[in-house]
Amino acid sequence: MNINESIDLMINFSKSKNKKNEILLIKADISMMTLICIITDVLAWLRLEYKRERWIAEGRKISMRPLSLDDNYPWCQVLKVLVEEEELFKNNFIITNNKFDFAPNITEEERKAVRKKVFEEIVPIVIMN
Repeated sequence: MNINESIDLMINFSKSKNKKNEILLIKADISMMTLICIITDVLAWLRLEYKRERWIAEGRKISMRPLSLDDNYPWCQVLKVLVEEEELFKNNFIITNNKFDFAPNITEEERKAVRKKVFEEIVPIVIMN
């Protein structure tokens, strides 16, 4: 599965949140809430990376960063399994030293394109008290 197919599946899942079996091929025991958390965080990271790209172009002193993972959170542990075993992630992303990032085979042009796509298609949810 290429990066564009993976991102399309994540975007569609984030909009519907009712088709776990269509996004995951492995038979892992992953709760729907954990999967929602993983997809939401990955898409939020891609949105932020798009903003960082724009800020760098404006001359701000900022750099691109991988998504930091913390093993104290169950979704981070599950994401590691998905990156190792799941088609949606394993060919497109890597985890090194608890940092989630694009795999080396993903070109800079592909990275920019998927960041922009996510930024344009995903509207962050704001929770108000």
